[in-house]
Amino acid sequence: MTKINGNGKAMPSRLLAIACAWIICLGSLRCSVSPPSQSVTVPDGHSDTPPSGSGKVIPLDTTTAYVTSTAALRSGTIPDSVFEMLELRKLHIQGGDCDYRRIDENGREIIDCWAISEIPSKIQNLQKLEFLGLNVNVLSALPAEIADLHSLKTLYLDDNTTLSQIDPVVGLDSLEELFLNGCYIKHMPQEIGQLKRLRSLSLIGNPIDASEQARIKAALPLCEIHF
Repeated sequence: MTKINGNGKAMPSRLLAIACAWIICLGSLRCSVSPPSQSVTVPDGHSDTPPSGSGKVIPLDTTTAYVTSTAALRSGTIPDSVFEMLELRKLHIQGGDCDYRRIDENGREIIDCWAISEIPSKIQNLQKLEFLGLNVNVLSALPAEIADLHSLKTLYLDDNTTLSQIDPVVGLDSLEELFLNGCYIKHMPQEIGQLKRLRSLSLIGNPIDASEQARIKAALPLCEIHF
């Protein structure tokens, strides 16, 4: 089918259809082009359908590495925002040696040293984490939830001088490297042999006697161990 235009010439039906579509498009607010969004709109209710007009806009956090120190944070806690970084592969927060006190000219103690004393249970949110480093802090135990980190390959906890209880590590079935130098570990977990992928274990500076060392070696025959 053809149509005669204003100049008396026939207009092909295909061009006519395109022209009509543009006229409709220009008159509609729905005919607009937006750049790709970097956020997700979450409905206030529990419906799986997108919200029509209201809702909370939550930015997608695509951070894969978070490396800092307690001195830079000026805090002895892991920021809550870290546990919302669901793409995180590397988390490393180095603490500070707080054995030394600084006194100002008026004799007052200057607090410029912070150390992390616990790992929150929310650590289990970071399912893609492959490296966790919290060296030079004051951890005394590991939370049970750390065993949920099934992608974790390296756990770096050197110089947590009060760390003595690490039983949950036996659940880290992807763990390849475990650094516990300068801690206060007398005994490794009874089920340490479950870490079939462990290839490097460092326990230098821990009060581990000869019989316990022999047990650890027997449980991990394929692992390079340093006492």
